[in-house]
Amino acid sequence: MVQISDCFEAVKVFRRWRNGLFAVTSICLLALQGVFWATYLSIVTGQGNQPDQATGQTIPWMAATLAWLRSANLAWLVDLCNAMTLFGSILYLFCTAATLGISIVGRLGGIKHISKAFFHSLVVAVLLVPWQDILGPMVAGAIFSLDEICKAMTTGPTSNYMHYLRFSVYPLALLTLLAIAQWHGRRWTKVVLQRLEIL
Repeated sequence: MVQISDCFEAVKVFRRWRNGLFAVTSICLLALQGVFWATYLSIVTGQGNQPDQATGQTIPWMAATLAWLRSANLAWLVDLCNAMTLFGSILYLFCTAATLGISIVGRLGGIKHISKAFFHSLVVAVLLVPWQDILGPMVAGAIFSLDEICKAMTTGPTSNYMHYLRFSVYPLALLTLLAIAQWHGRRWTKVVLQRLEIL
């Protein structure tokens, strides 16, 4: 009876941690999407030129918009979301790995679900690492800085589909994988609780 009680307590603890980390990571990924689309739309929908307040000279709209974005204290928000997303995904991976270990050692069942959750969260954690800062532009992680967005907008046409793949589709795909991992984690919890005759 003590062993069953201990297993149930472990299930509750890791379930709470996984739920919290999933929420934090998801919110930060969505916030990064908001920054990208705000940057993109402010450039694409802008027309005409804007006067420079310092010199009074007319400057292109894109240059004015990018200058405003860089000075609007958005960089610290992006960096904060990046840090929370990366560390949240890593901690989520550790919690899932610990849960998998408990399932194997305690013979709780639901190994199929928690194993799938582990591998999905592993892929998410690996691909969220900003590899572009480590290995160069050939390999990119899903998180990005504000300067990366501004550079992409100024070095190529804003209609380039690579912008969408890099800054929107890629992170949203990882968010989907994380949601799938969370779903498998919930399935594991349900199986374990049923086996422990809690439900």
